[in-house]
Amino acid sequence: MSKNIVQQRYGRDRLKSRDRILAISIAAVALSSFLIWAVFVAIDNGNQVTHRDIAYEVIDEYSTNVTFEVSRNPGQAVSCDVTVLNQSFAIVGFLTVDVEASTSRSTVISSTIRTTELGVSGLVQGCR
Repeated sequence: MSKNIVQQRYGRDRLKSRDRILAISIAAVALSSFLIWAVFVAIDNGNQVTHRDIAYEVIDEYSTNVTFEVSRNPGQAVSCDVTVLNQSFAIVGFLTVDVEASTSRSTVISSTIRTTELGVSGLVQGCR
């Protein structure tokens, strides 16, 4: 039997062509969604602010000096939360440091944080 006779008797098999069109459509939507997401991520990471702890110095029972580096886009002002911890890892000092906009990407900041008791470490919790 030829394929033509079978198609005349039983009709064309449209299910396979519908499945193919559906699969191609789903793949196209998935690929488009991925490309849109990739472009969004590439654009969004341009305004990222990063920080790096450099040093801390316990001055006395009631103050600790914390030095850190902030990297951001030139001309962007940011605020960083700096904490001092005691031996039990409890926060004994906290300060929000405003970093002014500058022409350079990285800036090193040194801040003295007042504490309620002797601190054993100082670090940056985050910048925004």
